[in-house]
Amino acid sequence: MSSWTYIHGTVTVSPYGRTQAEKRYILETVLAHLPKVTGSEENMYTHIVQHAGTNSSAWEDEFGITQDDSVETQDYYSIVVEGHFRDRFLRDTFQEFMKWIQRLCKRVWTTDVTIKISSDSGRTIFIDWGYMQCVSFFEDYSWLQRGTVNWCEYLIWREPHDENGNLLRGKPDFVDGACIDMLTPEEKAKRLPIKKYRPVRW
Repeated sequence: MSSWTYIHGTVTVSPYGRTQAEKRYILETVLAHLPKVTGSEENMYTHIVQHAGTNSSAWEDEFGITQDDSVETQDYYSIVVEGHFRDRFLRDTFQEFMKWIQRLCKRVWTTDVTIKISSDSGRTIFIDWGYMQCVSFFEDYSWLQRGTVNWCEYLIWREPHDENGNLLRGKPDFVDGACIDMLTPEEKAKRLPIKKYRPVRW
């Protein structure tokens, strides 16, 4: 007879993004590239639920172009996770989920994790992380901390300009581990003499 494990719960996140579309795109892309929580028949499902209303605004669109009116956005999403895993023991599902959630917290600002993992034998594991435990995994953005590059920065589109002020479409250059277009003029003056390179996607 097959052994079964089950998982359900929610994760609250706040992905980077200047518009709602960019936030959603970044969150969906991160989820698509996380390790799998598996069963012999089906893997774990995730459902994205945007919180109601708006709680922030920006003056740029996804391409870094300044808008006449501010863009209202909602920063927070709930990720609902669910799964029924055949031919798995509790320890297998727990280990796979821990790898999944730690990778998510590393790439996206996460504030709350409430998960129940159980098995058909009656054993249950509860994961209840608060704010401090979640954010301890987060890798900071290059424009906030020198020498770090968050995985999501490779998904961000900017509108760089050439020396004549003409728009150059494409992904940003990085210098010394930081996105050039995110730096202040003072930081650019310090870092631009360093040889520029483009990041390797992974």
